[in-house]
Amino acid sequence: MTNEIQPLETVNALLIEPSAAFGVAGHPDLAVIRVGAAPEWATELDRVVAGCVVLGFRTVILQLEGAEIASSFHIACLASAWRLLIDRGGTLVLCQLSEAARRRLGELVEESQFNIFDSVEDAIEWLDTAYVPQMHKSFPRAVKCVECGAGGEVSRRGDHVCTECAVTYLVTERGELLF
Repeated sequence: MTNEIQPLETVNALLIEPSAAFGVAGHPDLAVIRVGAAPEWATELDRVVAGCVVLGFRTVILQLEGAEIASSFHIACLASAWRLLIDRGGTLVLCQLSEAARRRLGELVEESQFNIFDSVEDAIEWLDTAYVPQMHKSFPRAVKCVECGAGGEVSRRGDHVCTECAVTYLVTERGELLF
């Protein structure tokens, strides 16, 4: 099955060049956003995803080819966008990550939190055949320390201390980690 991809001018108006947004024929609530390689892509993500939600898109595929995932800040931005969509019965799907970005993502968070595919076509096929929308529950929440990599689980918001290296981090009411 081929999915015709067409520019989404309503979402493109929200983006900073060279990013671009596309719609997929037969998927009226799906937006595909090609993220540019500029480092500020993450700072704009919440605004763009919120705009997609306002425009009726509940599911967003982020094409991250060339985009850098260098810090826990990038992960926090992806997680925030993911939660915004999950809370509305949709999801955030990542595709075309570089090997370096996949490796860094695995170092900073449980990779299974995100659905990652090699191509937009693979992501759409998964959405069509295997995806079951779920509302996100913030707790209990699996965590991974950015300092030492130790994993664990938190059951509440507030301040926490890594049991391995004693770094302090905050878990927000929505389950976000702030180191």
